[in-house]
Amino acid sequence: MKRYGLVTTTEAAKLTNQALMTVHRKIKSGEYNAVAVDMPCGRGGKQYMVDITDLPKSAQMRYIAQMEGGNIGEADIVSYQQRYGDKGVNEVLMRRNAVLECRIIEKDGNGNITARKNEVAARLGVTLRTIYRWRDAYEARGLAGLMDKIEQSNKGKPKNMCLFAQDVIKANLYSAAKHTNRSAYEKLKKLNTELGCKACERCPHCEGSIVRREMALQGAAQEYELCDQAGGGLVIPGSVSTLNRYVQTIPADELAYARYGHRYWEAKYMPKAQRTKPEKINECWFGDHHMFDLFVIDDDGRIVRPWMTAWSDAASGAFVGWCITTNPNSTTIAETFVRAVAKSKQSPFYGVPSTIYIDNGKDYRSKRFEGDRETEHVIGRLNEKMVNTSLLQALGVAVIHAQPYKAWSKIIERLFGIIEDRYIRDLPGWCGNSPSQRPQDLTRAYLEKQAERGRLLTIAQFERIMREQIIPAYHNEAFDKEQSPLEIYESGEKARNDQPDWDVLAMIRTEQTVRKVSYMGIKLRNQWYWDDTLRHMVGQDVTVRYSKDDDLSISVIADNKFICEAALKDKLKLIGENEDKLAAHMQLQHLSVQEVRSGISNAKRAVQVGLRNVYYEPIDVMAAGTGNITTLEYRRAAKAKAARRAELAEEVRRNKASEDTANDTVRDMFMAMGRAHGNK
Repeated sequence: MKRYGLVTTTEAAKLTNQALMTVHRKIKSGEYNAVAVDMPCGRGGKQYMVDITDLPKSAQMRYIAQMEGGNIGEADIVSYQQRYGDKGVNEVLMRRNAVLECRIIEKDGNGNITARKNEVAARLGVTLRTIYRWRDAYEARGLAGLMDKIEQSNKGKPKNMCLFAQDVIKANLYSAAKHTNRSAYEKLKKLNTELGCKACERCPHCEGSIVRREMALQGAAQEYELCDQAGGGLVIPGSVSTLNRYVQTIPADELAYARYGHRYWEAKYMPKAQRTKPEKINECWFGDHHMFDLFVIDDDGRIVRPWMTAWSDAASGAFVGWCITTNPNSTTIAETFVRAVAKSKQSPFYGVPSTIYIDNGKDYRSKRFEGDRETEHVIGRLNEKMVNTSLLQALGVAVIHAQPYKAWSKIIERLFGIIEDRYIRDLPGWCGNSPSQRPQDLTRAYLEKQAERGRLLTIAQFERIMREQIIPAYHNEAFDKEQSPLEIYESGEKARNDQPDWDVLAMIRTEQTVRKVSYMGIKLRNQWYWDDTLRHMVGQDVTVRYSKDDDLSISVIADNKFICEAALKDKLKLIGENEDKLAAHMQLQHLSVQEVRSGISNAKRAVQVGLRNVYYEPIDVMAAGTGNITTLEYRRAAKAKAARRAELAEEVRRNKASEDTANDTVRDMFMAMGRAHGNK
């Protein structure tokens, strides 16, 4: 083996940054070749010398640099190996060996110098001119001259600023105070005045300084490059302009993370994966809220920014369901989802998605909407879950939640951006999405004047523009693709073919809770509801389906069966109540007593008859059927709800007619009194 040099085990430990015991162990295992040399200071008068070529390539570079006394520093070797790896280090040593081999050829006196040099170049796969260039660089700068782009290790480190001064500037720019360049420069000048020549004693870049020794004990000294301007104190730039040029070399992502935090850096600079879209229609829907960069007038006359709750199909990019509101919540989520699923003549979009990709907020995690997050279900067996289903459970829709505050993980955010950029910015009241984009004259006073002059859209007008112009235009735009979102949706294969009817959707979109039936009925949100069917269920717990936006009636369910549609209970007046209402209530009480007595009598009679010698063929109730196949219970609920609403509407009409008649009578009386007074 050709040996370029031998080093002691202590030197080998320093060159490899290993413990001395580790070096001895590798010698014993044969990983390092070593020879025993007679030395009076060694154990038994001998000391091991390690072959430098057995050490890692980076250690060989350190050894060569020390022997040659070049200007390459420890930090340069570390950074070079981090950037180019072991292959890059081997390449540097190969270039040095080529230069040394050519020197030997020039001096050995064997002739054919050029031909032999060409053989060396051919063996390495380079030209002789390249070896000459390596030779010149090696003679001028030593090992550093053979390193690729070694100048990059000095990028951003100007000669008019020492390394410690650069650290001070960075620390001020990275602080929570977010200092300006001038402010950081003033602090640097003040620190230079205070420390003077003693600054190098506190510098982690100065060899032998107290701070660097502390760093070495912590194993962090190698992270700080050695300074080549040590001994004279801080080296600072002569002007802010020079400092500004240095600040421009600081990595933008590093500065952003320090000044604005992880979330800002994550959104702007973190590498992100690119995902492939689902191939089938309705395979995945994205759902989200979005506040428009627009001011409109709401129904109460206030100037507000409208929201859009929307669902988009991932495969086509179409908005399958949406609504405009000033208060996005779980109700708008459920309502838009149901309308997106439902099949109607007004929309080409319908069907149940296999998966939805939604926000992590409480609106989307509501029990009404998501429930217990079951992912598989059979539409034909909905009645078995009629009591405790949510929208997604009932329809068998899987859920994926986007990570909080990561808008880039939701495709629908990009679709909202398209709507904003192409269509919304041309509407009156546009306000931009940042202070830099905001129109100069957009103030509260300006908006109020525009509203008074009728130049702002009402929320109803904005919804109509969205429905009749913007959304159709978006759906028919190809956006540099072969097909528009609408064409992709209509021509693609759907992920699911099951389609629930409206009776099912109307029921499962409502809120649900459990209540106990009392003799007064069912109490919900400080109101009493009653239906005559409830008179035999006093004391039982039932499931109530209701809508927050409609308190006229509630749907009552027990044992997975629809019981009744209970309406708001009338309160009888203590004095002067309508005789028909009193009579109806008394009749209900009398009927309830009769039914209770009849039930008791029937039970006694059954026992008496059963004790006789009469035997009847037993009936299998389960085989006969329970009457809740497919969506029968939902249809019963829908029919009962419609009938109850018709009764309530008729009752309101009758009451209004009665009040009008009474008012006419009183009006006629006062008019008669007025005429009599006038005659006097």
